Amino acid sequence: MNKFNSNKINNVIEKKNIKTKHIFVLAGGQLTNGEVNTWVKERLDIAIEIKKMNDESIIYCIGGGTYHKKPIYNIHGHVIHESKSCSNYIINNGILSKYIKREWASYDTIANGFFSFTNFIMPLKITECVLITSEFHMERAKHIFNYFKKICDININIDYISANNNMDSELLILREGRERESIKLFKNNIIELPSLNKFIEWFYIKHNAYNCETTEKCEINEKIKKTY
Repeated sequence: MNKFNSNKINNVIEKKNIKTKHIFVLAGGQLTNGEVNTWVKERLDIAIEIKKMNDESIIYCIGGGTYHKKPIYNIHGHVIHESKSCSNYIINNGILSKYIKREWASYDTIANGFFSFTNFIMPLKITECVLITSEFHMERAKHIFNYFKKICDININIDYISANNNMDSELLILREGRERESIKLFKNNIIELPSLNKFIEWFYIKHNAYNCETTEKCEINEKIKKTY
């Protein structure tokens, strides 16, 4: 079991009085053995600590994987989704499974936002939540979740909480550059889509991970791939 290190997670120290029923954590990669990587542990440790402050709150693990890497399989030949790796970690740290919900259809941050809203926020009528991701990933996550808040016309208060990056400095520089590029692409291609209907049309026709035509691989630098 990995003990929560409060000295490393300044955001939780600053927000000790967080009161919430809904804790969303964005997955962000796995090790080859199916366990979460170091920066995802930082996100999950924050979620666990907030959960301990709120007995009846639910942790939502968001993420199926990434189309930048091949999936990881368990001993039975089934895919270990990133959200499953996250839920395993949370359970191993003392949280009962009945307080965890997970989503495994999303393979990038855009889909994280889309499926968070359509799977949980809208049908459950959630009006407040915290959203946890790494500092290097937070700006893009904010743009995307605020976009879905707008086009879904949902009155929800989202408290964004950044986890420490906990990533090799060379890899972090590369990933931060990748994040800036992804934000530009989001702003240029998606943010002007005015409605959920228009987004869905774009998502299933233009998005390389979800359309029915794309067959080519999404190639990225091998070093950057290590950050997914």
